[in-house]
Amino acid sequence: MAQDRLRRAGRALLLCVACTGTATPAWSAEQTWSDHGMTASDVTLPRYWARGRPGGFAAAVLELGFPYARPRLSIGYGRPFYSHVSAEVEPLVSAKGVGGYFGAKGAIPFLELRSGVRYFAPFGRSLLTPRTSYSRLDVEQNDGPTASHVALESELAGGVPVAAGGPFWLVTVNYHPNVDDGYYVFEESLGMVIEPPWIWRARVGYALRFGRDDAISVGVAEEVLVNPGRREHVLRAGVIAGVQINDNLDAQITLLPAISSPDAIGIEGADFSHFGLRWRFATANGERTKRRRR
Repeated sequence: MAQDRLRRAGRALLLCVACTGTATPAWSAEQTWSDHGMTASDVTLPRYWARGRPGGFAAAVLELGFPYARPRLSIGYGRPFYSHVSAEVEPLVSAKGVGGYFGAKGAIPFLELRSGVRYFAPFGRSLLTPRTSYSRLDVEQNDGPTASHVALESELAGGVPVAAGGPFWLVTVNYHPNVDDGYYVFEESLGMVIEPPWIWRARVGYALRFGRDDAISVGVAEEVLVNPGRREHVLRAGVIAGVQINDNLDAQITLLPAISSPDAIGIEGADFSHFGLRWRFATANGERTKRRRR
């Protein structure tokens, strides 16, 4: 049984990569695994990270928000946060549980593709017995099998930089190979009760940039999540905004409440994955090193 699940998981991961790799290239996004969506401040080219010659690098991202902490470590080749290939690991600690992600990423202007394996162990949730609709109290119940789960996921993100901003988009595909038969699970990273194994998401939006050096960005976005097992979908829409404080530090907010859903789970069903500060660091090389020495 375990070997069959592993074989199915491997085939699913390859299928995810194949599905997301067929889209048309557009732009490069910078994401975290619990959001998997670009933010408004990422719509234009990062001038600082575009400088320098390609080379090996180690990079780190620390995002502190409400109520979560998301560090990310990566090792790769190229220009970090701009054009590169890398392997990355992301532990997660939040008020809801703990988990982690390990995967590979490739980015070029203006396109990013990542695939990996994610694990999440909620502090107080169990798997759900099937029903047509769920309330927030239903999702928070803890009287059944553990809701800890593994997900194989792939995502392609892009956009079109134009004057003062630009449109952006992403497609995410998730596969859950190890949920007990006969149960549903609350998919933590996407905020939807699903019948395993599949769920996918598509998002489109547009952001404007203004202020000194275009440091302030405000955008609108809409996304749809589809779970073939339940034959249901969730529609969200809202705002994405950011402020670039300096080359390494920015503030982000993402708030996409559900405007159509089979469930009444409140903020649990919204995308509220960015609400805090994001700090980025990478080993310097090329032109960035020279500029600092002058």
